Amino acid sequence: MTNTSEPGQPIWKRYRKRTLFMMILASAAGVAAVLSLIVHFAVVRPSVVEVKVAVVAPLSGPQKAMGEQIRRGAALFVDQVNRGGGIGGRPLNLLVFDDGDDPAKAREVAEQAAAAGVVGVVGHWSAGALAAAGEVYRARGVPVLTPAANYSAEDAVNPWLFRTSVDQAFEIRFLANYVRNVVGEKTVSIIYQAGAENEALAQAFDEVMQRFGTKVLYRWDYDGASPLLGDRLKGIAAEIKEKKLIGAFLVLGDAGSSARVLTALRREGISNRVIGPDSLATSAFQQAVKDDWTSGERPMTDRRSAASVASVLNGVLVTTPLLFDTAGELAQGFKNGYQRAHRTNPDWVSAGSFEGMRLLVYAHGKPGRADAVRSIEDTRILVRKRLAALDGDHSIPGHARVDGLFGPVQFNARNVSTHQTMIGVFDGDDMVAALTQLSPIREENVGNYLDELVAGRALYVNDRFMYKTNVVYAGIKMGKIGGLDLSANTVALEFEIWFRWRGAIDPEDLVFTNAVEPVKLDKPEREVKLGDMTYRLYRAKGKFFVNYSSVERAYGTHVIGLAFHHRTLSRNNLMYVSDVLGMDLNSVSTLAEQLLRSNLVFDPGSGSGDASLFQGLTGLLSPGSVVSDPLVQAMTRSRVLAGINGWQLERAWISQDLARRGAEGDPAFVGFGKPQPEFSLLDMGSLLKPDQFDPRDIVPGHWFIFIAIFSLVGSVVSSLLDRQDRGQFWRMQTLGLRILAWPLLLMAAGTLALDYGVVNFSTSTVDTMVTVYSSLWWLIPARLASISMERFIWVPLEIKT
Repeated sequence: MTNTSEPGQPIWKRYRKRTLFMMILASAAGVAAVLSLIVHFAVVRPSVVEVKVAVVAPLSGPQKAMGEQIRRGAALFVDQVNRGGGIGGRPLNLLVFDDGDDPAKAREVAEQAAAAGVVGVVGHWSAGALAAAGEVYRARGVPVLTPAANYSAEDAVNPWLFRTSVDQAFEIRFLANYVRNVVGEKTVSIIYQAGAENEALAQAFDEVMQRFGTKVLYRWDYDGASPLLGDRLKGIAAEIKEKKLIGAFLVLGDAGSSARVLTALRREGISNRVIGPDSLATSAFQQAVKDDWTSGERPMTDRRSAASVASVLNGVLVTTPLLFDTAGELAQGFKNGYQRAHRTNPDWVSAGSFEGMRLLVYAHGKPGRADAVRSIEDTRILVRKRLAALDGDHSIPGHARVDGLFGPVQFNARNVSTHQTMIGVFDGDDMVAALTQLSPIREENVGNYLDELVAGRALYVNDRFMYKTNVVYAGIKMGKIGGLDLSANTVALEFEIWFRWRGAIDPEDLVFTNAVEPVKLDKPEREVKLGDMTYRLYRAKGKFFVNYSSVERAYGTHVIGLAFHHRTLSRNNLMYVSDVLGMDLNSVSTLAEQLLRSNLVFDPGSGSGDASLFQGLTGLLSPGSVVSDPLVQAMTRSRVLAGINGWQLERAWISQDLARRGAEGDPAFVGFGKPQPEFSLLDMGSLLKPDQFDPRDIVPGHWFIFIAIFSLVGSVVSSLLDRQDRGQFWRMQTLGLRILAWPLLLMAAGTLALDYGVVNFSTSTVDTMVTVYSSLWWLIPARLASISMERFIWVPLEIKT
């Protein structure tokens, strides 16, 4: 409301004091908003130029479920990168295309993606759709990464196409060797979906079996698209039952058709082992089994319920490029991020799509000044060149070593991934690692092949020798955490550790890599022998070093836990995997209420250059970046922190990795052609943070910049208004403005400074910064109290006097 004073008066006297103060605040807010926009576009997001990437998947049609997994994996990575500020400040723009798994449509959307200016594509599924789209990508010079394995080794090499899955022909021969020589199955029949690809795979499987004196007994084919498919499968099952066939059944086909084959066999009471390729290791297959089993016709004599889907899947043996209980930190981080986003478990298809998008971003690199003039065509050429350089030859400049979800990333001359093929088995509806895995012998000129074969530690698979690796399920239950001594960097741990395995080995002969003094497992607390399976549980305690892991963490937090590997048996002979069933880590229901509370921390802008960019991307996937809620929940229930005060669990994880150590003169590792001393290492860690308020828990990281700007402007305005004494009203307003602005400015500026210091400065420098920051929290309130006393006590007393 205006004041009716004389027109010649100054403008600030024409308004009431309260109105004028509100106008001043509004003007200050406007100035702060302008400054925030300038900082946003100049510092936080220095370029509005986005990086376009595309995912092409069958989001409609029979392969819709598979396409959704491809989309989810790619979208998850793009979302996490954008939440961390993009690539060098540039946001990722994900374009999604539906190819319907149809070659004609795949060619059409490939043209659309190329015309849209994407730097690369992730996706496609069937061999036909990929071949049709591949011609477009090759002609237009667009790099594409696909998780699909539906191709033949005779396919023409497309230099712009990279596959994150192994050759399907290799995979089926690998499965045949495993079934015959590890499982010991001597009788196999094949049920396959009609088509040239599956016929070739069935023939390849048969040839391997014949090499060992075993022949496939029967083959049945079926038309997966036929409306009479149910009758055909029912007839096959009836024939099997009538002939009382023994042995295993190899099922070849897409996920949906393979599921119907499995349920058809189980409805007829056929309990023979079912084996299959990686299409049976997908979420689409599990969901199709559930849908068909619960809705299909079941015999009256068997009153199964929906819960018995687990009994249908139980025992199915499959090949897969990824098993989460044997996977390392990167894959565990992806799994947790996927669970939080979708409240269900991922599969290798979504992981392969995630990996493809991750490699695409790595190959793009952090934008530099040259990118301002580089065309999209030149960018695509650079991306393809960097992907092709991931060939495992690290001696060549520019040929980097990159760790991925499936292991070290390496493409052969055909641009096909060479990662290890794993064998999984369904324990109910949970897929876990089979107790024996086959690992390739990578050493040159190993001279003891015959000895290894005779000893049963190696097999001849797919024209090469492979180690026969024993798998040991290991689990840890943390008891009490106490004696936390940060000055000595140690903590006292009490825990239970157990092992479950087959064979004549001693898995409890361990080396705890972060133990202050050796911890020895003497007498088992409990031991059970069930057939050829052995189970032992030990109770142990000891003092362990803190912050033993390179997991990314904020200042003030500490990593506690333990990591161990076998004392003498390398990973070629023994592999520890996390006992996800025994530790109840596969249950998604326990996650539902907690997944939304966790936040990913990702800083792709740390460091400089492409190497630091990719280091940032790998940090995104580490367990230190995501919450492993089932473990946190279990540890909270056990009250593991009862022995220490002032701390709380932020996250926890268990992962499998490699431990590399010196040969120490051991003749098993010394000499030309001997294997590297690499050991299977299991790590159970958790992150402790102070049990106190942390602004990072409620404020996104980039908001601190804008809070600091608004607080700084408020502080400047209060200082300008105090240059002249305008009365008690203005003294109260400026004091209130300082009381609001100064603590916010200290909080925001201090948080930004500490976060920057943790990344760029030494520990001693950061400690000094913390001392200064903590001191200011005492000095600023003292200064505000001093101003308040001066304005409201001493000045009024002086005026009266």
